[in-house]
Amino acid sequence: MTLPGSAVLVLLAAEDAGELLTLQRAAFVTEAQAYSNPHINPLTEPLAAVVAAIEGPAVVVFGLRGPGGRLLAAARLRLDEADDTVAHLGRLVVAPDLQGRGLGGALLSAAESVAPDGVREIRLFTGARSAANLRLYRRHGYVDAPAGTEPAALDGVVFTHLVKALGPGLCDDAAAPSRVGPGAAPATPAQSQVGPTRGGKEP
Repeated sequence: MTLPGSAVLVLLAAEDAGELLTLQRAAFVTEAQAYSNPHINPLTEPLAAVVAAIEGPAVVVFGLRGPGGRLLAAARLRLDEADDTVAHLGRLVVAPDLQGRGLGGALLSAAESVAPDGVREIRLFTGARSAANLRLYRRHGYVDAPAGTEPAALDGVVFTHLVKALGPGLCDDAAAPSRVGPGAAPATPAQSQVGPTRGGKEP
């Protein structure tokens, strides 16, 4: 997995929930504006629900921290309840002042790194009018999911569903993520051995 920058991939803990929720709300404001709906779920989700997601046994909540410990970007990967070869990627967020610097793509690559053993397919959805999101996902190998995939819409937003197949062993091969972040040189071979660290902030 080749990623830009100088931040680190971390697995987030309950103590990071407040910071994560702040980032989430900041990142989803433009989506709310695009759909003229200030009540979309990412903006109204309570702190207790974020903590529950982080502590859930079937959910991996991960992020990218920059120098000084700032949370730059984050996402959640949830195992499908009926099929543990399928994971659902959601709440993919990047700090508004850092968008357009490759962090969204870094999160998509990181999702494959942190996916539990045995996951062979990652699914996600976004607003059907969210053109930049759709370009990003398709650029990273996601294709349209079969027609009829649910949910079709929520909070007045119609969704486009996408899916990416992971070849056997891909998650294992990607398990040593690079350091990532805006504006730094590509990872060296030594950096590529740095895996996700548990918890929050660098000292």
